[in-house]
Amino acid sequence: MKPINWHYPRTELARHYLTTVGRGPVSRLVLLGARRIGKTAFLLHDVCAHAVELKFMPVYLNLWENPQAPQEVITETLQRYLTALDDKGIEAVQELLSSEITKLDINFGILHSAVETGSVASVSPASLKKISSLFRKLVSRAGQAGFRPLIVIDEVQHLNTADSFWDIQGTLRTQFDSFPQTCVIFAGSSRGGINAMFNTQESLCGSIIKPMPFFQSAMLIDFPLLDEDFVHHFYALLIAEFALDYPQAELSYVFRKVGESPFWFRMVMAELITLRLHPFAALEIVQERMKLDGDFDGIARQLRPLDVQVYLRLCNNLPVYTQSFFEQAVQLTGRKRVTKSAVQKSVTKLLNKRLLTKAGHSYFNEIPGLPSFLGEE
Repeated sequence: MKPINWHYPRTELARHYLTTVGRGPVSRLVLLGARRIGKTAFLLHDVCAHAVELKFMPVYLNLWENPQAPQEVITETLQRYLTALDDKGIEAVQELLSSEITKLDINFGILHSAVETGSVASVSPASLKKISSLFRKLVSRAGQAGFRPLIVIDEVQHLNTADSFWDIQGTLRTQFDSFPQTCVIFAGSSRGGINAMFNTQESLCGSIIKPMPFFQSAMLIDFPLLDEDFVHHFYALLIAEFALDYPQAELSYVFRKVGESPFWFRMVMAELITLRLHPFAALEIVQERMKLDGDFDGIARQLRPLDVQVYLRLCNNLPVYTQSFFEQAVQLTGRKRVTKSAVQKSVTKLLNKRLLTKAGHSYFNEIPGLPSFLGEE
């Protein structure tokens, strides 16, 4: 019995990004998006898989593999790809990527969960020198094989979680600038961390103000959420492979209720297939897991009723500084009155707790599933 490929392909989007970095004026992109919306699956299944066809040699790094020592992730990965090239060339590189895809699929589309950095050691000059040396060798070997290096760095915001990691950023920026034939696609699940890295000119490192190494070095792009075509993909698989004919409208509703997260939607699919449940019953089971995974109850206890109403409005791209909302919030929260300053206080609280992030004049939800949970409380 052959396994089913549950991945929803986004080939055109991958080719668009590859063409952008390969031929456009900017050879580095940053894909921004909340956790568990399919960035890693897209990078491995779509970007890296199709990169080879376009004569790129993709190198995939996930910095959460060793959160205390991301420099070791970088050196070990570069060495592994160099060894593969020396062994069987680009075919061995594709085997490395296939092994990453296998790990991803086994874990329902997640390679590594969010991590707490904890205590981290300083990054030695020898480690930085080794990164530079291995990178130069990789660029040279890729060129000899007729390929252009494509460095794919997942969870890049992790390099902004400790002062000792700044030198890693600086080393990578130097290498990327020194070898302009290198293309880079970053991905990050913290909009605040990414903005600090790429849109802030300088910041406090320990007790010293230092330039941000990645400042204005890449184009930031919001990673597009999956849509109704994704739901139809699973709807068709359920019919073709399991003779389960649920109304697509019900599956679409479930997808929205799990925050349009492919990870949690696949968990719903697993319940449907295993237990033959109604989609809404499967949704209830998965929502309980989402509550535990995201500590939704703990978050709710820290929020005032006005905080919740402001959060839900901003998640739906609705204005919060209008008289009509102030009046509505009075009815919903039981407050005697709601003022602009009270709403501003809620917005600041939501940003500080990283439930929302702000880019320009827009706010973005960082916790898939939380709006549905709070909206039903």
